[in-house]
Amino acid sequence: MKKNGKAQDSDGGSDDENQGMLTRLTTQPSILTGPFKLRDYQLDGLNWMISLYETGINGILADEMGLGKTI
Repeated sequence: MKKNGKAQDSDGGSDDENQGMLTRLTTQPSILTGPFKLRDYQLDGLNWMISLYETGINGILADEMGLGKTI
């Protein structure tokens, strides 16, 4: 996992230099174990969802049929 910017302050907030910096995963998170490997487009979707969370925006990742996705 690659974190752009510095770590957050101990109170959970971030300093001025951190604003605008988002987490970008470059490899599959270790919590997603097993025989499965995320495909590039799945990792892109996960990064998009992380960016929504970090910016405080709600969103649902769905396909053409409108089905919500889970990992």
